Amino acid sequence: MVSRLKGALGELVTPNQSTFVGGRLIQDNIIIAQEAFYGLKHRGAELKEFIAVKMDLSKAYDCLEWPFLKSILQAYGFHDKWVAQVMSIVKGVSYRYKINGFVSESLTPERGLRQGDPLSPYLFVLAADVLSHLLLKAQSEGRLKGIQLAPTAPCITHLLFADDSLLFARAHPQELYQLMEILNTFSLASGQRINTAKSGIICSPLLPAHRRNQIASILNMQIWTSPGQYLGLPGIWGRNRTTALAWVKDRILGKLEGWKETMLNQAGKEVLIKSVIQAIPSYAMAIVQFPKSFCLSLHAIVSRFWWRGYKKDRGIHWRRWNYMSKKKIEGGLGFRDFQHQNVACLTKQAWRLEENPNALWASILKAVYYPNTNFLQASTGRRASWMWKSILEGRNLLRRKGRWSIGKGETARIWGDPWLWTGEVLTTDNQQLQDWKVKEITLPQGGGWDGEKIRGIFQPMVALKILQTPIGLSGNEDKLIWPHEKNGQYSIRSGYQVIKSEDQSYLNVASTSNCLPKELWNFIWSVSVPQKIRMFMWKVCSNALALNENLFKRRVSRNKFCPVCLTVPETSEHAFLLCPWTRPVWFGSIFQWNISPQGRNRVVFDHEAPNPRDTILQIQLMMKDIHLCKPIQTESPVERVSTIPGPKRWIPPPHGVYKVNTDASWLPGSPTSTTGVIIRYVAGNLIAGMSTRRFSFSPLTSEAAALREGIILANNLGLEQICMESDCLSLIDACKNKRKQGETNS
Repeated sequence: MVSRLKGALGELVTPNQSTFVGGRLIQDNIIIAQEAFYGLKHRGAELKEFIAVKMDLSKAYDCLEWPFLKSILQAYGFHDKWVAQVMSIVKGVSYRYKINGFVSESLTPERGLRQGDPLSPYLFVLAADVLSHLLLKAQSEGRLKGIQLAPTAPCITHLLFADDSLLFARAHPQELYQLMEILNTFSLASGQRINTAKSGIICSPLLPAHRRNQIASILNMQIWTSPGQYLGLPGIWGRNRTTALAWVKDRILGKLEGWKETMLNQAGKEVLIKSVIQAIPSYAMAIVQFPKSFCLSLHAIVSRFWWRGYKKDRGIHWRRWNYMSKKKIEGGLGFRDFQHQNVACLTKQAWRLEENPNALWASILKAVYYPNTNFLQASTGRRASWMWKSILEGRNLLRRKGRWSIGKGETARIWGDPWLWTGEVLTTDNQQLQDWKVKEITLPQGGGWDGEKIRGIFQPMVALKILQTPIGLSGNEDKLIWPHEKNGQYSIRSGYQVIKSEDQSYLNVASTSNCLPKELWNFIWSVSVPQKIRMFMWKVCSNALALNENLFKRRVSRNKFCPVCLTVPETSEHAFLLCPWTRPVWFGSIFQWNISPQGRNRVVFDHEAPNPRDTILQIQLMMKDIHLCKPIQTESPVERVSTIPGPKRWIPPPHGVYKVNTDASWLPGSPTSTTGVIIRYVAGNLIAGMSTRRFSFSPLTSEAAALREGIILANNLGLEQICMESDCLSLIDACKNKRKQGETNS
């Protein structure tokens, strides 16, 4: 029932409600609210006659009246049987109270929704949306004006997110009385009560004091100078961005201080940093761009926690953060770079803005910042908010690393836009050609590329890349895709990796660090031993141990020689492989002296004589413990017999259906591919077939081209019922589930 209701919620709920609706996120309301608060504060002359009301509902779930909920479900058109089932679930709850050790009798409530029930949030959204309909009706009748942030922007009377309500109105007594009448009507019908102690009014700074007092008396709420927090983020950020984000640093420090006195090894610290610390700023990262200095301070805090010892405030940072933020397979620890993660999150908002231009929040941003152009060409503007500047930073990554999928060719420019399959951007010095669209080099009526014209304008290598680039033949519009994902849709994960690859400091670390093969790092992190041993192996290979040579370089030790043999500098290679006291351990000899890392520390700090037998015994005991911790295999493993598959037989289609088989052949590095199509009827008799040679750059595009050729051939033959068959599973799955594939979007 929850899944069915969730699927229908997007068609029932108004655009002003963003809770539990597919395609809408909490950031939608945050963006609109922050633009409204920014406008009230910085565009006072234009918006001084408007106010914002931040309204809080008391015990929202517990006070919802059941008759009201039932009438809502019936008004939305749900079947009576379905409504009865929902109401039986809502009413089928009872409570017992334990007071002073005595359990009361079972009590049955007469209103409210049960907390924790997966159906309750969706029912509450439907109930709360009644307020939205009342406000929109008053707006359409002219009783409420709502705030308009730009001349072409839609008027906003309210924003709802579950029980968090933000209302907008003109600061006129008549309109305020209308607002109170609507709230009272909703309150009486639904049982919801406004908590006036936690509700407040935000006005423009230019609104006179006597007008503010009048508004407060009509609405029976307090006047707030600042909206405070809205949906977990500050409503107004202020001028100093570092100060505005201080709460992020405070939350991180609060977590780290709580773990400070806990006995954690670095394997445990790694888990806490990745699962908790790196998740704290991600919510704010999706809205605003953090200053670089602020991100560096977060890196310093986390790095200090990582390297310091037990009950110590400081420790030696053996590796820079840039090195530790590399992938594990590249020698790092996989920690997130906050600055790169911030841009990746903002790019997600920019991608959503490009993909959903008709959404409420997108239409408002367009009206305010780029009313006469598109998002990709929008500029910052004169009085842009911090949030808009941040989204443009994400937009810049899309423009650099995104790619246009060519349809009609009316949007993408030949020079200046990335549309080639290689991602290259063509440039020209001819000013008259700067605004040429891709359609200038295509055949009319979806005929594909104009090969003769292309070869006459471009160099042979460039012409070949153009002819290899897929182009739509069905008249679709040009579309921006993300070529770093198979489905062409942007993801924060792939965006982060792209930003990381662009960072010059990261590339410098990668080139100057010890270039160990990826196979070694892969072995270290996949070997079946405790995580703390993997971490120690990483330290050995990364030269991140407190050996004398490293201590000498940092002026901590007076000499760099091995404290055991006293002959050569103590490096990782010497301490664990080449030292005369270490080599016998690898051979398990009991006739030569030997020392392990623990034995070496006893020699240095406890002045004990090294004992090779103790070292070998400790290793044996440790290996025994590791094997005991492994899961016991109770059943004998089944032998896998490699069999040669028999020849695949053609399966006839149902009666009256024609089967279209398609396939493609493409060699890596080849500029062309060969596609084949064959159409047969139920008995296997051949109806038609064809083979073509075309430009291509990947096997997926070749298979998609073959599938398209098969559909075109069947359509030309007038076949109405066909069954398509291909050996490309990813392509078939994409067609069945209507999922997008980046390379085959055209």
